[in-house]
Amino acid sequence: MRQLAEHHRNKLAPAAEAFGWQIELFFKALKQNLKIKTFVGTSANAVRIQIWTALIAILLLKILQFKSTFGWALSNLVALLRWNLFSYRDLWEWINRPFDTPPESPAIQGELFDLDSILP
Repeated sequence: MRQLAEHHRNKLAPAAEAFGWQIELFFKALKQNLKIKTFVGTSANAVRIQIWTALIAILLLKILQFKSTFGWALSNLVALLRWNLFSYRDLWEWINRPFDTPPESPAIQGELFDLDSILP
């Protein structure tokens, strides 16, 4: 039985080392790209929520990077997304041609209520 356990342990050691390296790369990407210095909460649940949120953010960024024809570096994509966060642009057009001149601003938003019909 001991030999069987050691055989499986030796067989799985390279996979465990590779997985550990992926975890290190994940936390390095979090620190570099998402500017996460410390965890906000310290309870186990708070840390889990923050890790899941970071995983989702990295996944979305990786999807954008993969779908783009521009050839983004992840750090450049994050920086330019931050810079253009509140500008009105079609994401899929921008992701492929980030340095094109943005289109004209959309039409001014209409009024919430038609005051002419309410007031005499």
